[in-house]
Amino acid sequence: MDGDPLALPHSTRPAYALRDRRSGLLAAFDDAGPVVDELLAGLTEPATPPTAAAAALGVRLAQGDDDLDVLTRSLARLRQLVLEQLHDAGLAGDLAAARTVHAHLDRLTEASTAAFLREREAQVLSMVAHDVSNPLMSICLIAGFFEERLGPEHRRSTDTLQRAAQQLRQLVRDVQDVADILAGPLTIAPLLVDLGDVVGEVVGQLEPLARARGVKLAATPPAGALPLHGERERLVQALGCLVRAAIKVS
Repeated sequence: MDGDPLALPHSTRPAYALRDRRSGLLAAFDDAGPVVDELLAGLTEPATPPTAAAAALGVRLAQGDDDLDVLTRSLARLRQLVLEQLHDAGLAGDLAAARTVHAHLDRLTEASTAAFLREREAQVLSMVAHDVSNPLMSICLIAGFFEERLGPEHRRSTDTLQRAAQQLRQLVRDVQDVADILAGPLTIAPLLVDLGDVVGEVVGQLEPLARARGVKLAATPPAGALPLHGERERLVQALGCLVRAAIKVS
């Protein structure tokens, strides 16, 4: 693209100048192309600045076990190159152009940093859920062993152990769900399930907890099936959270 950027309106000068110098910006870091193109697109259409490529950069570096400093240095290098290219294009003294460029670079930096931190948080939560699930499996096996072999006089103790194990299992599932949500969109394959069966399963899980607190928990079976589309396990989790909270305040 040939021409004098200073002859253009202020709003289009940065995009015009940097498009001509795109190759000079690619030295900011490896695979800088998507982020550079995102910068140029945002400068061209400032009303809706895209940030998907910047977020993807943050996720990629987090998954590669890089420190946040690596991401910060990469984006600082891109900012330096952008300013150098604007200087070479004769826009060093154009304050309006500088404000526009810095504002969009700030948005890209914010998006990439937030994505980096979300990915790292998801990794930590997933690791915690995995590390807790292994000893929890042993607890569940031992609890089942005791329940089968101990007499009625020990029923209260085994019920307490089973309730504690169930609460830990729910906690592990919740932590893993949060990790999945932070790592990316949560995908659910809805199937046709019977709401009555879901309610019955929740009551079966939480009835020992309710009994221990002196609360009567029961469900009246519906006259017929109550079909709905959803994921059974997550419906049980959601309803179980509501019922568990009601038991605790009863």
